[in-house]
Amino acid sequence: MKHSYPIIILLLAASAGAQPNPAPSPLGSLTVFLSLSDSQMQTILGNNEEYNQLSSEKQRRIYQVQNEIAAETTKEPLDPPALGIRYAEIESICRDLTDRAKSLRARNLDVLNPDQKAKLGVLEEAIRLAPVVEEARGANLAGALSQAPHSFNTASLISAVLSPVFGPPAVPGCQVAALSFRWFDASAFQPPQPTLRRPARVVRVP
Repeated sequence: MKHSYPIIILLLAASAGAQPNPAPSPLGSLTVFLSLSDSQMQTILGNNEEYNQLSSEKQRRIYQVQNEIAAETTKEPLDPPALGIRYAEIESICRDLTDRAKSLRARNLDVLNPDQKAKLGVLEEAIRLAPVVEEARGANLAGALSQAPHSFNTASLISAVLSPVFGPPAVPGCQVAALSFRWFDASAFQPPQPTLRRPARVVRVP
């Protein structure tokens, strides 16, 4: 009987290893952050799928109307009412989609409990602070420094505009292997200057 324990342990290990890993959530880490239940997640996904189907239909119509606009623009003379009607239809479609997205968001929020809505408020605040975060990165006040930055925000207008958008660019040759914004020195694009050579001296042999 003393040999039965190793066998039982092996059987338990095999049974644990045979269990499939749980499938990743369609909503990713948001499911964990908000502690969403399966029913909440399915409701949110269903509402979003309803919008996606509507959006797909409306996008096909927009594409058709854009082709009609292109055909009308080639006509001579132009027909302003025909063009105006088509532009107005596209604008109307876009407004309808925006209204539907807002309505479905309200339905998504209705499935959240007060604690989950409070956590969602943290994300909303993070979205509002996103531009400030990028400016802090550009000013060398925040963010990870996993590579040597090319430069930080100074009084330079170019630096002030680009750094908040792209973050501090990396020194060429120091950037990580992942896709990143390359910052090149403008002097590298200057054409090579011609080399001035003095004329050869003629040496006369007496």
